[in-house]
Amino acid sequence: MLDELFSAPPAAQPIDRHVIADGFRTETGRPETTLMFGRSLRVIVAAAGKGTRYLGDTPKVVAAGGQPVPLVVRVVSAVLPLDAQPLIVVNETTGPLVEKALREAGLEFATTVQDPAVPGMGGAVLSALRSFEEPPDDVLVVWADMGMVWAPNLWLSVVLHQHLHSWMSFPTKTRKDPYVSTIRDSRGQPCDFLFRRHGDPMPPTGESDCGAFVFRADILRELLECRAGAVREPGQEIDILPLVRDLAAAGRPRYAFHMASDEESQGVNTLAELEKADLRYESGLNRTRNAFAAATDAAGLLEVVTQHSVQPPLVKDFCQHMARTGLKLSDLPVGLRSLCS
Repeated sequence: MLDELFSAPPAAQPIDRHVIADGFRTETGRPETTLMFGRSLRVIVAAAGKGTRYLGDTPKVVAAGGQPVPLVVRVVSAVLPLDAQPLIVVNETTGPLVEKALREAGLEFATTVQDPAVPGMGGAVLSALRSFEEPPDDVLVVWADMGMVWAPNLWLSVVLHQHLHSWMSFPTKTRKDPYVSTIRDSRGQPCDFLFRRHGDPMPPTGESDCGAFVFRADILRELLECRAGAVREPGQEIDILPLVRDLAAAGRPRYAFHMASDEESQGVNTLAELEKADLRYESGLNRTRNAFAAATDAAGLLEVVTQHSVQPPLVKDFCQHMARTGLKLSDLPVGLRSLCS
């Protein structure tokens, strides 16, 4: 089963991630991965992008479309079980708007401003890594412009990453007309990416990332510092996806977990994609509501938390089901306790 997960071809269907998850859960079922393998984890949410292709009235990361929940709030809500205070990287324009949206949602967070001298997603992540007073063992990097994030894909990716002593890991999905497509080597490990924006020849169907990546924190910082030091032209952006080439060339362990579907991770680059993401977000909310109602006891409701995201529109319902099933606040992942207290 694990071999299928690590080397599934782009045309393959994602495997049943719940089968894999059964072997990696804690005794309580909580997705607290830092307790499982003795490795600390922090989450970085990159919200400093310019969003040049998005033509909405507000910066993309705080856009909400037809939903009352901005994109960055959706993402931060999904990562709270893994980090009670995720670090949000902003720029001078998005910073005040992002902080306002997160405060209004009642979320715990910290922010840092991207160093303008090191642009690009890689620069944003490097700014976050430099700001940690206590560097973690691993970091989960998530793009803030994901309109729909399936929380189990995040924590299961971290669990597998730590269990396999990987240096870079990420969930993938099969999708038609991909914007980014993963290339695997003869052993099934990711070794490169194709980028439509770079003019690469794209396959009609490819294996796309889900906007979430797990790294060994020390290795990620070392690679990004090297990239930053090699910049010769002002404004030259640094990306993190090409780092897989460096790791492949050095023979370091890296894994792409083919376990997501297109519905479970929807990036937003245009207004049309925001509309599509809104529909999937609403569908996800309804599935989670039904899962809450179907839980018959505290253990069942806690299991729902490992398989769904407690998004802001669901907090009131979730608290009512906690009272119904007798689930205690202390049983929840730390990041969710502030929402339900």
